[in-house]
Amino acid sequence: SYHLPYVDLGLSNFLCGVPFREDKGWYLLQYEQYYSTNKFLDSKGNLLGGVCSPAYKSWSGITSLTYQADQRLLDGRIGVNFGIPYFFSSKISNNELGIKSSGKGLGDLFAGLFLQWDPVERNGRPIFQQNAGFFLSFPTGKWIGCRDNVINPGNKLVFFSPYWAYTFFITPKFTFSGYIYYIFCGKNRATCIKPGQALDFIYNLLYQVKDKFFVGFNGYFLQQIQNDKLKNATLFSSKERVLGSGFGALYRPTEQTYLAFHLYFESLARNRTQGTNFILRWIQLF
Repeated sequence: SYHLPYVDLGLSNFLCGVPFREDKGWYLLQYEQYYSTNKFLDSKGNLLGGVCSPAYKSWSGITSLTYQADQRLLDGRIGVNFGIPYFFSSKISNNELGIKSSGKGLGDLFAGLFLQWDPVERNGRPIFQQNAGFFLSFPTGKWIGCRDNVINPGNKLVFFSPYWAYTFFITPKFTFSGYIYYIFCGKNRATCIKPGQALDFIYNLLYQVKDKFFVGFNGYFLQQIQNDKLKNATLFSSKERVLGSGFGALYRPTEQTYLAFHLYFESLARNRTQGTNFILRWIQLF
């Protein structure tokens, strides 16, 4: 398998149902991700091809701009965002599987629309907040090779992903947050493979240690719910799955700046790599 596009596996996390700003305006979201693995697994969780997997390491990023307006729809503030991912480095060792990497380059442009609702309050404090929206990704990124054994920055397909994000304020200092994404994919025009629909769950618990510093547990779970198709023929046992679990921290040095890191250790992978995922996140309000 290995045909799903790059999706949000732990990039968006702590306090994801809460807006970064209360008023209208722009903000920047900058992500840096370092991923490493030496396990390429098949549909049963065994090493792909029954041979030793290669070592793969990548350093990638996403630059995204978001605007939140005063205008409302369904009682939620309207917001838009757009951005582009890129690979600074993507390297794989020599291997018997014939898997290669096309190296660094730009990924696929994406754009989205969302609604951010005001908090639900009880006894004078917020207890719940949410937002919902969608992303649409376009096949503009680097793609080399007509087969699917090359790791590329681009996906070579269009995909659409509606989502819902929420935060429960369990206590004034303790929160539980999550994202739920649904992923619809078009056909890869180079390989004629259409990835099956998938669900992506992101979840975390966060505790406020000091006024500007938070620590917590974070995780994600990706489960493909339909098999891939090749020219309308079903590719059985092609569903992808992976669980990531770890910890992170959030620091807010000023009212306009958020800094966070997340570390995930992957397990239970099927038809995917299984490795270590480290993410840095910077949000800056203008």
